[in-house]
Amino acid sequence: MDLDGGLICKIVTSKDEFDRAVQMGITGSLLAGPGKEAWKFISTYRARHDAMPGIDLLREKFGAPFRSVDADLGWIVDEVRKRDLFKVIQGGIEGATRKLEHRDPESALKTLEELVDEARTRRQVDVKIKNLGDVGEEVIDLYLRTKRGEIGVPFPWPSMNDMTMGLWPGTLTFFAARPGVGKTFTV
Repeated sequence: MDLDGGLICKIVTSKDEFDRAVQMGITGSLLAGPGKEAWKFISTYRARHDAMPGIDLLREKFGAPFRSVDADLGWIVDEVRKRDLFKVIQGGIEGATRKLEHRDPESALKTLEELVDEARTRRQVDVKIKNLGDVGEEVIDLYLRTKRGEIGVPFPWPSMNDMTMGLWPGTLTFFAARPGVGKTFTV
């Protein structure tokens, strides 16, 4: 299965898909061969044109088929990350084995400890922490919208809309109440 090609085919469909892949921890270093070069090209192209290049342009430019994979982007990203983790672990074990063959168990142990640290680091998806300056415009925009009286998806009860300003995108909402009071109706 062509994971790199599948990833490339998915991310060129929209800027959102590319951003989603980046948020899930994909970088050019996780790809190989034409996929790595295509990732660099896509990143540069997007920065310059605020658009995504078409898959036909990439196939022509890099001479690679970039075959689509019938899977969700999340699954492809997980598989690419697993492949990377596999390579890191395999390389570390081979390095430790060579040191053991040369009767240097201390160096082998050090290599294995470094391997574990590297593997843990690679398993973690980079957390995108936003500071207040990054969300300032978003907060001001939301404040101005609510000041104008805009609300999210309204509840059927005016009192709930007054308290919550409706259901807003990007929020997690729970409905908890005794049976028969309208939870299912609201949803």
